[in-house]
Amino acid sequence: MNYEFVVKQKKINEIMKGKPISSDKTFLCIKDKITGIIYPHPLSNFIKSELERKSLALTTQRNYAEEIKKFLNFILECIEDEDETFLHLEEGGIYGLELQHGARYISFLTHRVKMGQISSTQVFRTERILVRFYRWLNEQNITKENVQYREEIKIVKGEKRTIIISPFDNFELGTEYPNKRESTQAIKDRKLHDFGNGRLDLVNLFIRVAEIEAPDIALGIAFQCYGGGKERLKW
Repeated sequence: MNYEFVVKQKKINEIMKGKPISSDKTFLCIKDKITGIIYPHPLSNFIKSELERKSLALTTQRNYAEEIKKFLNFILECIEDEDETFLHLEEGGIYGLELQHGARYISFLTHRVKMGQISSTQVFRTERILVRFYRWLNEQNITKENVQYREEIKIVKGEKRTIIISPFDNFELGTEYPNKRESTQAIKDRKLHDFGNGRLDLVNLFIRVAEIEAPDIALGIAFQCYGGGKERLKW
């Protein structure tokens, strides 16, 4: 793909009630990777109608836009990788967006949690934004998938709030979620730190391969592998 989604915030001059005013606006944009030219995208209307119109903070607007941007760029990457689930979006565009695409993205983020790259909180925050985005697309008749959005009342910090039940949390979609109770530190502690009893053989093999494939960095790799103490200097 020769383009990607980016987020821009610009100060816009408008005329309201016959008087000029200046205000900051948040835009979802398309950036041409070759020319560097940036074009505002119509999906910016999601930010305007769902957030700006309701006077939500500029930082909140940007956070929403950034998460939507990441999701849309994930779709572009999947199309470029010729993922069959996403290929029809190359021609159909956003009009062909379905729940399965959002479910795949949530599962992708869950794998990043397991790798210790992001927190589980970020996955659930992104899901809430996607639910709102999908619902807006459906209300605007942009997407055609028939989705029933159910709501429930929850008490949050002593206040009643209407919560949209996520349509992604569906067995048929196979969406993967992180463990809410597992801390980020626990995930990091679970990562592999040692290759086991055969680690020296693996390290030696790794360096030999580096000598063949990338001799200019092989010495640096050797220093990295054996530079932690005298006992590691044994070949």
